[in-house]
Amino acid sequence: MNKNSKILVAIFHKDGIHNENFTELNSIFREFDLYIPTVEFYGNKWKDTKAFFINNDYDSLFLICSDVKVVCGNIKSRIAYYANDKQLGTYGFGTLNKFTFIWQQYNSFELIRNVPFVEGYCFGVNKTLLVQLEWDDIYGYGLDVEMGYKSYINGMKCVIDSTVCVWHDGGKSYDDTVATSEYIDFLIKYPAIKHYLNQNGIFHPLSNESKKETYISINQSI
Repeated sequence: MNKNSKILVAIFHKDGIHNENFTELNSIFREFDLYIPTVEFYGNKWKDTKAFFINNDYDSLFLICSDVKVVCGNIKSRIAYYANDKQLGTYGFGTLNKFTFIWQQYNSFELIRNVPFVEGYCFGVNKTLLVQLEWDDIYGYGLDVEMGYKSYINGMKCVIDSTVCVWHDGGKSYDDTVATSEYIDFLIKYPAIKHYLNQNGIFHPLSNESKKETYISINQSI
């Protein structure tokens, strides 16, 4: 593990449920400082984790939900590598999920590629970007796109790294209808982010119907 940056790994689990995969993730990341927020809902866990991160002067955060499985690759070395990349805003890893696989192949078949945003169930973000994030809702819709947008406007990188691959069986731990409603409110509140999605041809709840061919699964889990 790289000693140059102070790294925090946060594991988000649903309502205190410690399943077999949660135990496996604890084992994988035991070399890092671990933070496991105990409050309910993704949004509350995020606010709790963000405050802990800032108050303890960490340099880089890696967040993973407890229903995400690490399939292949050296995830620990990649987390350490990106923690010391001063040009990086946020990063995520490759996934075999149906919709996100389509997204990750968008415009490029390279293992490490620039993307408009990464998925909110498994990502890293460095301090310079994290302290600028304003997102605030319950279920998680919108945090990922704000990170991508603010990476873009700050001239920072937003990348998917498929040298590591994960699996996420999402959309099972919240009411998708309520989550989508909150995401719409988020896009109305931040029209610049909606414009950013439109510029990149990304379908969202306020898109016109013609852009559905580039739809990305943005399901988040807690």
